[in-house]
Amino acid sequence: MPSKRRSSTPIIYHGNLEVDSKLREGDGNEFMELARQRCGELPYRDRRISIKATYSDSEAVFVIRDDGEGFDSRQIPDPTNPENLLRSTGRGLLLMRSFMDELRFNDIGNEVTMIKRRKGKKVRQGRTDSSARLTPRSTSLQDSGG
Repeated sequence: MPSKRRSSTPIIYHGNLEVDSKLREGDGNEFMELARQRCGELPYRDRRISIKATYSDSEAVFVIRDDGEGFDSRQIPDPTNPENLLRSTGRGLLLMRSFMDELRFNDIGNEVTMIKRRKGKKVRQGRTDSSARLTPRSTSLQDSGG
């Protein structure tokens, strides 16, 4: 099972710091070095991540946005394709689609809306639970390897 740190930081690495997953292949040192470097450089160091969670008796909605340039989710290789099975990256969207009932990206790809519905419940207007702003400096960029 991936570590919590590793599963919670892709938006920082790929979104705000714009570090390509392909650099993780091999020993991953190039990936981590570029991430560390960009944490101290403009415009990367001033970018933020916003997380908004709303919930009701029938569903939970999570909206996560970064200040990066975004991406086209349709261009991400299918991790279930035999040529991608042994790659160490590329499964995040697959997991999000597997666990959520609905997954939407904005036009530029720097905001994702994830919706999880309770089965058999009628949809009611939700209420805001929390909102947070995260920076690359608030998350350790050391990979625990697990």
